[in-house]
Amino acid sequence: MAQLIFFLFLWAGVCQAETFDGPERLERDLCLIREWQCSPCRSFPVTYNAILEGGYLLMPSARMGEVGELGFGFASIPPYYNWNLRCEILPRFEISGSYRVFRGVEDHLLSPFGFGDFSDKGVNMKFAAILPEDSDFKLPGLATGWNDFLGTKAFQSKYVVMTYVRPEWNLEATLGFGWQRIRGFFGGLAFYPFRNFGNMWLEGVSLNAEYDATNYDIDPHPLGRPHHYKDKDRIGRTQPFKVNFGLKYRAFDAIDLTFSYLKGKNFGFAGSLHYNFGTTEGFLPKIDDVLPYSAPRDLEPIGPFRPEDLFLHEIVTAFCEQGFFVERILLYYDSCGEKTLKIAFENEKYWQECEVRDRITHLLASLVPEDIDIVYAVQMVGTIPIQQYRFYGNFLKQFFCNEISPYEFAILSPLEEVTCNDTLAPRQLFYRNLPYFNFSVLPRTHYYFGTAKGKFKYGAGVTVELDGYLPWGGLQYHIQAGMLIFSSIHNTSDID
Repeated sequence: MAQLIFFLFLWAGVCQAETFDGPERLERDLCLIREWQCSPCRSFPVTYNAILEGGYLLMPSARMGEVGELGFGFASIPPYYNWNLRCEILPRFEISGSYRVFRGVEDHLLSPFGFGDFSDKGVNMKFAAILPEDSDFKLPGLATGWNDFLGTKAFQSKYVVMTYVRPEWNLEATLGFGWQRIRGFFGGLAFYPFRNFGNMWLEGVSLNAEYDATNYDIDPHPLGRPHHYKDKDRIGRTQPFKVNFGLKYRAFDAIDLTFSYLKGKNFGFAGSLHYNFGTTEGFLPKIDDVLPYSAPRDLEPIGPFRPEDLFLHEIVTAFCEQGFFVERILLYYDSCGEKTLKIAFENEKYWQECEVRDRITHLLASLVPEDIDIVYAVQMVGTIPIQQYRFYGNFLKQFFCNEISPYEFAILSPLEEVTCNDTLAPRQLFYRNLPYFNFSVLPRTHYYFGTAKGKFKYGAGVTVELDGYLPWGGLQYHIQAGMLIFSSIHNTSDID
């Protein structure tokens, strides 16, 4: 028993020492942050190849970006210029498009009309059955892909690829097998020598090497005579060496630059920009956004101590300060005899639904009278209701008193489809007249790819818009007129 008491006092002294050792505690926290930054489970960079699919220089890997990412890039890979677009539309699914231009090789049909060098368009997709991140990089990832599966399919290939990532070694290795243009086994390596140096400008540098299994003999030629064309080096058919080398630089998790030596004879360059629109909080910080509503709080029922006009002023003003515009407020008893308040509002400020819910919850928990049984917060777009929240009065009171957490409250007050439950003689407390006229001036753009007189045609100008709501029935009208000021579209012809 004495030993137990001794250990309890010893443990209490250690806890107290850890609570009050300011400089020592700060030092330990900094060491902990450093250890986390060097942790093997930290995110490992993803790089992209010449057609902007997860890979190295020319070969693919089993890795891919996050859902919601969009990428745009350019690659100079002799004898081609590649313009690429990539998007992650679903988990484990990557799709990219490539516009490939043959440098210095004319299209024998369209070049006389001003089309320029011969070009080809392709679409690529890749599906990952297993990602290395699924097992915290303990197991390899496995993916299958199909390049150029639409259109002429001149650069078509299919492959299965496996990638193993060892973050503690700063190393990534790939082995795959392909058919058609990628023929046989291929592989790749990526090594990040400065990843754990703690220097943000150097940690994105990687050394890359790959075994190029591309069968360049089947690449197309615009003259249509691939086996009789004498200058095979001009159209990239020769490959003295099958190992490619490159230096990649990944900056800010958004910029990917590649300098490479390919086929044992050519130098290449690729650059791309990537941004995740699915998790973005905007390009500019929202420093002017107010905090969720907290005060003043007024739960007094509508009556002598809280007149109706005062209640409406509090609700409408608070909603407006939070970025919501109240369109209508109804008060009625539903079919079960419960006192119900319905507030229709329009959101023109917040993108994420969780932000809207959080602010609406704080508003209602602080301002809705305590004798209200149910509150419907209906989100509108113009005069069209799109979704609603159903809040029960007793749950609002518990949330107001911090008796339930925001997570519990979100489960008890789900987002749902709009219901027509105000047919029992609702009383309209507030109605906002919608504007009859709105005037705006916007930019106007048109663009086309692949015309006979050039690969890209554009038009830029202005658009004048007039819209509003008619005074009867809430009908909306929209009138638009535009004019192009700068344009290269006028020189298109019948052949387009």
